[in-house]
Amino acid sequence: MSNRATIILAIGMLLLGLALGAVGGGVMGFFAGRDSARAANPILQGLRQPIQPGQQPGVPPGGVPQNLFTAARITQIEKDSQAEKAGLKQGDVITAIGDTKLDATRTLA
Repeated sequence: MSNRATIILAIGMLLLGLALGAVGGGVMGFFAGRDSARAANPILQGLRQPIQPGQQPGVPPGGVPQNLFTAARITQIEKDSQAEKAGLKQGDVITAIGDTKLDATRTLA
């Protein structure tokens, strides 16, 4: 086989591989996307609920609680820590530190 024929054969094989890869990837993407669509359907159905007069989208009928981001719940107390010595316990809720009330912009550490 001549050098030119080898080059043409190699280019042909490369193009065939690219074409088959594109088709195979498209087919795989189609079938993978079908499962994702099935999983998303219940979520989308919930978003398609009609909005009642006086109601904002995404807000529960009772509205957003005013204290949604104004407290921190203690999840863990370290042994012999200042928090333990102060009498704080797991599950306690902190709404202020001193005279400073908590809000969504403060991080506790």
